[in-house]
Amino acid sequence: MSQKIFKFNLNVLCAFNGAAVGDGVGLALVADIVIAARSAYFYLSSIPRLGIIPDLGSTWLLSRLIGRARATALSTLGHKLTAAHCAQWSVMWFGVDDGDLVTEARIIAHQLAALPAHGVIETRRALTAAGNNDLAAQMEDERERQRELIDLPSFVEGVQGFRDKRAPVFSAR
Repeated sequence: MSQKIFKFNLNVLCAFNGAAVGDGVGLALVADIVIAARSAYFYLSSIPRLGIIPDLGSTWLLSRLIGRARATALSTLGHKLTAAHCAQWSVMWFGVDDGDLVTEARIIAHQLAALPAHGVIETRRALTAAGNNDLAAQMEDERERQRELIDLPSFVEGVQGFRDKRAPVFSAR
């Protein structure tokens, strides 16, 4: 499931309230943007409660987001990772007051919907590649992609919007 979500041609926003437990952690982590209510938390109960490893990509995603030491401790000790720690450890974008979660999620969803559709795919691909490339290889990859992307209508609209001192209006998805 996580792999399918990761390949969506749309930005994936996760707004979680309460507990993201077990597979819910993997589902939240695969999102492009994660926000949470301040009372929310991640809890990987797999090893301490069930004797199995975390799944749905949690081990791969967590080790890349928070480092091996933190991912190991979180996966094995059964401690809860609060929304505040999620934000501090770069697991999510930010936390909001519990009552504001839905409103903030809608604001972000509208921002995402206004973006050019191909930008989602390209950005996700570039950020994923960055985890495997050295700086020179990543810069070459970016240069290659830019050569193709500057010929798209979205780039033309972005430049025109800049010239006109207005926000670009990208074609509907």
